Amino acid sequence: MSQNYEENAGGMSYRTLKDVDTSQIMGYLQGRDETGSAEILEKNIEYYLASAEKTLSRLELARVRSKSSNLPEEDIQIIDSKLDEGSKWINDLKRKLKKNKSEFPDIVSYKRWHAVKIIPSAVEGYVITRSIQIKINRIKGNLSASAHRMHLRSAEKHNEASKKIFLELMGLDESSDMDNAEILRIKAFNEASTAQDILKTKFNQYPR
Repeated sequence: MSQNYEENAGGMSYRTLKDVDTSQIMGYLQGRDETGSAEILEKNIEYYLASAEKTLSRLELARVRSKSSNLPEEDIQIIDSKLDEGSKWINDLKRKLKKNKSEFPDIVSYKRWHAVKIIPSAVEGYVITRSIQIKINRIKGNLSASAHRMHLRSAEKHNEASKKIFLELMGLDESSDMDNAEILRIKAFNEASTAQDILKTKFNQYPR
């Protein structure tokens, strides 16, 4: 596996160290004999399996949060499909790790894993934007002053920009630019926060 496809693994692999030829130094950490190497390999796989379980738990947390948000069924279906996709990939990876230990770490697509790890916060961000949009729609019918309409349009613009990014982040794969994805994730949450701040300061609308 090319190091270019691993550099965004979030610290899961020494091969994620940018601009470092780790092939020159990793031999020190592989074990001094066959027994030591086998034990290190086993513990390394245990670590990845534990990380996989943590990722699965994070996906399920996002699922519970989305189902507690009272969103329309069509939104829940979109969310569930993305969470199911991520869970399936992680479970498939777990089976491969247990079955093909000798092929580790080549069977681990670190970049794909990173994409899956972004899904939960992207889902939760989408939930936030849809909830904000529901509030915006309720306010629209009670507006009178043009200034209020202007503020509401501004909130809706920020919120729509946020939603668009979160939808994009839910669809990442191993060909995606993960550095840019992390930048976009921060931007998306900032856009949603700006929209909510307008609702709070101009329309006295608070979360929940």
